[in-house]
Amino acid sequence: MSMYGPNPYPYPPPPVPPTRSIVPWIIAGAAVLLGTCGGGLAFCAYTLGGDDGKEMGVTMGTQVTETTLADLRKRGLLREDEVLVVFYDATVSLDMSELAVLTNKRVMTTKAKAVASIDLADVATARHTTEGIIGDVIEVSANDGRRLRIEIAHLNNGSSFVTALEDELAKHPSKVKVERRATPK
Repeated sequence: MSMYGPNPYPYPPPPVPPTRSIVPWIIAGAAVLLGTCGGGLAFCAYTLGGDDGKEMGVTMGTQVTETTLADLRKRGLLREDEVLVVFYDATVSLDMSELAVLTNKRVMTTKAKAVASIDLADVATARHTTEGIIGDVIEVSANDGRRLRIEIAHLNNGSSFVTALEDELAKHPSKVKVERRATPK
């Protein structure tokens, strides 16, 4: 026996579990956030940055470059007797593989090498809606039943295309008006 009496602690005290530091988690979270935002910003800068002579969003015919006009003529989308009113390239790369074009005589869409066009004199109905994630949707039908659909993504000034279509249709004898429908639910 000890001179101080029995040992009140027969066993050594249990070890205290180590505390985990939150610092590595904060650093990892910041790295992921910066990587995500930085990657997004780099993509936007690449896609939207720099003036390489390509039109983005809905572009008025008077603002289209001569190079673009020459490309449209070369592809047979703009005839010599037509005036380009509005132009929209739906592709991110602006390679003109998916277009919506309004001239003083026709409205047309292209996708790859397929072209759908309706003469403005033959337009029976024109409707405009704004749909969820798609954006502005313009549906045009001809007197003979042909239809075409133009989709213009949000933030690309689709209302300018609709207004230009209304203005051009008002110049034709049929005086078809663009029916603006409420956003479908």
